[in-house]
Amino acid sequence: MRLLLVRHAIAESLTDAASDPDRALTRVGRVRFQRDSLPWLERQGMCDRLLYSPWRRARQTAALLRALLVPSAAMEPCEALAAPPDERTLGLLAAERVVAVGHQPWLAQLAVIACFGKGAEDFSERIALRKGGALLLEGEFKPGAMRLMALFSPAQG
Repeated sequence: MRLLLVRHAIAESLTDAASDPDRALTRVGRVRFQRDSLPWLERQGMCDRLLYSPWRRARQTAALLRALLVPSAAMEPCEALAAPPDERTLGLLAAERVVAVGHQPWLAQLAVIACFGKGAEDFSERIALRKGGALLLEGEFKPGAMRLMALFSPAQG
């Protein structure tokens, strides 16, 4: 089974939005995501489910991904992607091929739980997941049973 964790694209600053969940993607964020991230994400193949944090910038990033990866599937909001993960989070995402769009540091924490199990979350600080970046994991959707297969980091600037 495959899990592709995608950090949302560049969004407006908190001072430009009513609240953190309301922050929208910027024009630059959309352009860079389409130019830099989408080609790599497309090479990872189609998926069965596209889940996203209900926060605006994650929902907008998922919409950019949908046509490439899940043209026949609905996008699914997932509240668990807008909060610190725990062992149960993996079970909520489970399917054969999943894309989950969310936020840092929670995506890195989820990857560490998936690969190393509960209690290893502190290692997530060592994963530099830039905006528009992605982590590809494979294995069973249970703590400690997945393997990190790839890290995509878009260029800065």
